[in-house]
Amino acid sequence: MFCSKCGQSMGDDVRFCPGCGAGVGGEQPAASKTVSTVMAKNFRCNGCGESLKIPQNARGVMKCPSCKTECLLDGIIKNAEMAAKENINSGIPLTATAAILHGQIISILSKSSQIPLDVFEKAEVIREERYCVPAYCFEYNGEAPFSYEEGKQEERQKRGFTSDGGETITTITEVKWHTERGNASVSGALFVSGNKKMAPHINKMYIKTDHNQLVDFEYLEFPPDVETLDYDLPQLSVFNEQVKPVVDKQLEKEGLKSLEGTQFEGYIPRGGQYGVTYTRDFKLSGSRIQKEVTRVFLGLYHIVYKYGNQEYSIWVSGDGKKVINEGLPVDPQRDVIIEEKRKTLNAVPANNTGKFITGLVLSIIAAGISIFIAINGTMGAWVAFGIFVGLSVLFGFLIPSAKRKGKARDEDRAKAKKELEDFEALLPAAVQKFKDQKKPLRGIYEKLTGNAEAFKANSNSDVDDDDE
Repeated sequence: MFCSKCGQSMGDDVRFCPGCGAGVGGEQPAASKTVSTVMAKNFRCNGCGESLKIPQNARGVMKCPSCKTECLLDGIIKNAEMAAKENINSGIPLTATAAILHGQIISILSKSSQIPLDVFEKAEVIREERYCVPAYCFEYNGEAPFSYEEGKQEERQKRGFTSDGGETITTITEVKWHTERGNASVSGALFVSGNKKMAPHINKMYIKTDHNQLVDFEYLEFPPDVETLDYDLPQLSVFNEQVKPVVDKQLEKEGLKSLEGTQFEGYIPRGGQYGVTYTRDFKLSGSRIQKEVTRVFLGLYHIVYKYGNQEYSIWVSGDGKKVINEGLPVDPQRDVIIEEKRKTLNAVPANNTGKFITGLVLSIIAAGISIFIAINGTMGAWVAFGIFVGLSVLFGFLIPSAKRKGKARDEDRAKAKKELEDFEALLPAAVQKFKDQKKPLRGIYEKLTGNAEAFKANSNSDVDDDDE
């Protein structure tokens, strides 16, 4: 088939001419869309995964030659157009599977000690949003001079005289200070969001990403329905506000390594060891940072789930390994119940039977001593012996009763302790039962039933807040 407007050859299933963009069979392009002049990259069919090559200037939909699925082109064209406009040639794609994303939700919920017991039964994953976020990759080399004072502990002898004219020699320990200088240097790469809306998530997840993970745009996989955002943060302000403070902190840390093995801040203990070096007043001067900036696309997932009448969400990096959690369902009564059960346990009196037995043993020992003295005719010993006999009789009546009370108290404590432990074990048991069943949360991931990866705990579920 040939285009009636420009005469270019076209396939039978194309709705718009790849040469001029004219509609085929009376179909018209949307008025708000202009004809692309960018050769978009290959992408895969939404139905069968077949690789499809998008013709230049293609718009609307394209039918897969293998399974005849109609694939939306507008999203992928938008990515290609923006990549050309912003000079983007690489990025980090969206490669996390539905199983990985579901597993991240489970990991976040499983780490909480306050979620409701029925959260796995009643929570529902309601949507998965995918974003293509423009960002800056700053590859940098930074250096900065620094200075500090170094002190050397030395001893000297001071001569003096006594009041009667004699000579004295006093040993004085002191620290002599002098200024030392050095130069710190660091290098690396930092990723910072170029979009204001996504800056909190991108900067936290991606800032320390290895730039070797970047994928050339030709192989950068983004689904056609991904939402591509625009640059609205100037490069210079992003550098000054996000990158420079991190590099300066790295330079300071590098400079302080020069002081390792010394006693910092000039604290001089009494009787300090001769020859010990002290340092103080470390100062890092103005840094000089050379940088090479690359504009990139970074993939970002936003998963929203609902429990009760409230929505909760997590943000996941394109590879599915880093997560930012935004709130969790909480059972407000759980901590209250646990605290009440702990108070009940602590309120049970201790078993004092052992004290009675100890008293009896001591009394017997005292009686033995008294009898020994009594044999020698000491009247006071007979009095002590009489007291011992009275105590023995008293203990004879009290010990069985104390044992019964002690046993009852032990049983009460054991019961209270078991109730506390059983209640605390309910949540871990619910988590484990959910994982063992391999039945996913309700909602968009329900088809993952039986998929072990969807329930696998991810050790990288919490993003590291340290930006050094």
